[in-house]
Amino acid sequence: PLLSRLKFLLHMKLPLATRAAVTGRLFVKHVGSQEEWTRRWYLSGEQVRELHAQGHTIGGHSFAHEPYARLSLESLERDIGRCAWSLRNILGQGERPFAYPFGSIHPRSSDLLRAAGFTRAFGTQSTWLTRESQSMNLPRIDTIHVHRALQEANA
Repeated sequence: PLLSRLKFLLHMKLPLATRAAVTGRLFVKHVGSQEEWTRRWYLSGEQVRELHAQGHTIGGHSFAHEPYARLSLESLERDIGRCAWSLRNILGQGERPFAYPFGSIHPRSSDLLRAAGFTRAFGTQSTWLTRESQSMNLPRIDTIHVHRALQEANA
């Protein structure tokens, strides 16, 4: 719960520029170089292609990982475009799902995602998928809540 509150404060309440400055300094101090960390923890294009070739579904999750509801329309269009371009550049054309960063949805997200070639999108609503579920706002469980969801499922 404490980490969830911190995540919410950092990503949904602080001005984006302030958050970037604070977390950037903290990252360098406690983790190290962002470039080094990126090379160490993120998949390369070749690794993404390999996973895709093995049958994994590869989708989008934004380019800059900002809460979409907080972005201007121009910033939203740019982020979705960069995300879609990156996936096409690595994997070629194809149908792709999308997961909203932080489950945060801008009023124009659905239209822009469809225009960029995404076929469905997932929010962070922890609920059952139903016939009434909207294809551009499907439920999913945020990774921060997976442990609790598994406990509830096994209860």
